[in-house]
Amino acid sequence: QFIEKTALEIARSKKFSYKAVKKYFADVTEFKQPDFAVLNGYFDEEDDCEAKIKNLHNEIKNAKKIKDSAKTELLMAEPKKTDDQRKLARKASKVEMDKHAYFNRAAKVFLDAEKLMKQKENYSHFEEIEKMYWEIVALEEKRHTIKHLEELLDILYKDVNSAIEAGVITESELMLVKMKQNELKSGKIHLEGGIRLLKMNLFNTIGQGYTLVKDIADSLKPHIDNIVLSDRLSSLLPPSEYYIPEEEFAAGVTETELLEVMVEAKKLEKSLALGEYLPAAGVGISYGYSTFANSNHNAIGLATISIPISNWGKGSMKLKRLNNEIQKAVNEKEHLTSQLILQARQLWLNLTVAWEQMKVAEENLELAENTVYNQMSRFNAGLIPISDVLMNQTTLFEATENLIEKQIEYSKALTAYNGRKSK
Repeated sequence: QFIEKTALEIARSKKFSYKAVKKYFADVTEFKQPDFAVLNGYFDEEDDCEAKIKNLHNEIKNAKKIKDSAKTELLMAEPKKTDDQRKLARKASKVEMDKHAYFNRAAKVFLDAEKLMKQKENYSHFEEIEKMYWEIVALEEKRHTIKHLEELLDILYKDVNSAIEAGVITESELMLVKMKQNELKSGKIHLEGGIRLLKMNLFNTIGQGYTLVKDIADSLKPHIDNIVLSDRLSSLLPPSEYYIPEEEFAAGVTETELLEVMVEAKKLEKSLALGEYLPAAGVGISYGYSTFANSNHNAIGLATISIPISNWGKGSMKLKRLNNEIQKAVNEKEHLTSQLILQARQLWLNLTVAWEQMKVAEENLELAENTVYNQMSRFNAGLIPISDVLMNQTTLFEATENLIEKQIEYSKALTAYNGRKSK
């Protein structure tokens, strides 16, 4: 956050657009983006003239064909008038295109900064979307967990029922299994409602169409349950698959690009200021007549140099100040680069720690699953009561939820690591 705030403050404070335009604009009030509608108007005028000339030639041809000399004479002057109008429109369009080119050259560094700052402003918005996305993924993973537990309970229900028929246990133990099944059903209903609410919030934010009514669903607005997020926590790869060298990491983030733009902007400001105080040279040509070297005329070149001596002292101080600002911008870039490398190391550390915690959670889940299957075998052998099996299934559910939590943490750490790059 400190790095983002610093970069944004630097970018905002150094957008000196009105100073840069002096290279192409006589007055800073003229520095505004040209309207493409004006340019398109000239193009349309050219097209209209060309169409009119074509029609006039056809009319002249037809008039000659019917030998209407009066109409032919009347029309003969029109193509040239229209062609002159077309040339004026073409000349005006060239001037207008030059305006666009001048604006783009003068404003490029500032438009780049504006674009990068807009990208930074979207960070918080993207973070909100990311949070909603991973919450949905987590709940969808819990749906699989509940399904797995339902399958285990179905097996257990059959085993308990068989034990009752054999007279080994009483129906009270079957009641415990049914209560557990109903508990899972209730949790499943609550879970599906939560997934739909989060999806509605996410889709409304990103502009994804959807409907809650299956009968009116189509390709533009599919039923909300049929829109499945692509990420699956089981497909996560180890950190080594995503490693980025620290220098490459620092060079690729938006803050570095902003600072590079700021250095470029300061250099441009110096170049413009230097142009104000450098001597201005002009060349003129004078023609005269003589008989020298058997020539009827010759040319004399005249050169003039204007040296703004009165302003040079003031300009020297300004250039010195700009040199200091350029060096300051370079120093800021170097400092921020070192901060970004430190951030890269911190994000990498967070990523590796999250991966290790996820692997531990996977081991715990495997142990919990083995325990449940072992307890079910012991129950079938009449060694333990049904309550012990149900208790271990609860432990399995908790271990699964813990793994999902660690997988989400790793996914977020991975997004934070990869997401810092802007290129």
